[in-house]
Amino acid sequence: PYGPAEKQALLEAADLKTRAETLIAITEMALARENEDFGSSLQ
Repeated sequence: PYGPAEKQALLEAADLKTRAETLIAITEMALARENEDFGSSLQ
């Protein structure tokens, strides 16, 4: 579900904590985009 840039960011994360934070941020952005497509917003 993630593009090359997102995958690269995960690979380049300095440590596991940073990788987890990056994955959470990427997932939140993807979910927000998905919600915009349906005309709703995150609260």
